[in-house]
Order: sequence, then C-alpha cells, then structure tokens
Amino acid sequence: MKIWCDGGNPKQGKYCVVTERGKIIRGKEKGCTNNELEYKAMIKALEIAKDGDVIYSDSKLVVNQILGWWRINSESLGELCEKCKEILKNKKVKIVWIPRRRNRAGKILESQKLKTGR
Repeated sequence: MKIWCDGGNPKQGKYCVVTERGKIIRGKEKGCTNNELEYKAMIKALEIAKDGDVIYSDSKLVVNQILGWWRINSESLGELCEKCKEILKNKKVKIVWIPRRRNRAGKILESQKLKTGR
C-alpha cells in the first residue's frame, strides 16, 4: 500500500496522512515547528503501515534523517527521529522522498487551508 504524509503550517499545527485506499488521518499539534509536524505525520504513517508498504514524504529533512544520511542538530527532532526508527525496527517499510506537488497529503492540507481562508 502507498501512504503519503505531510506536516502543515505551524500556525495551524496540522498534519495529514493519506492511504491509496482513501483513508485520511488528520492530526493537530499546537506549538510545533514545521519539521516537528512533518515528523508527527511520518510517525502516524509508520504506525498504520504494514510490511511492504511505501511511505511518501516531501520533507527531505525527515526522510534523510530517518535513513541516516543527514545529521540531526535539534533535540526535539532527534527524539522524533528515534521514535520513527523504533517503529521501523519491527516493520519492513520503504520511505521515499517525493516533490511537494506529488504529495496527496499535502494537497489535502492545502485544500483545508483554502477552505478556512488561512
């Protein structure tokens, strides 16, 4: 199964996860940075993922930190990254970076933004 995840604007504090079967999971976290919201979306995607699933994110930072290619300079991001890695220990899931325009979860967040006028 394909799963898309995206963190939204910190002012709204929203993130979203979408599956190819049409399931949409929305979350809201106040007081988070954009990167923290991206991680929260990834964690939710990992929690619902099954072996063999592919998770798509438009956050190069999150994808590359989880894959161990980029350093982590923030304590809060380090904790979130470790949570992702802990979940991945028990699952065979592929994580792939995609451009924003191809992120279905991002499109849902954008449509919510347009509806609320923010």
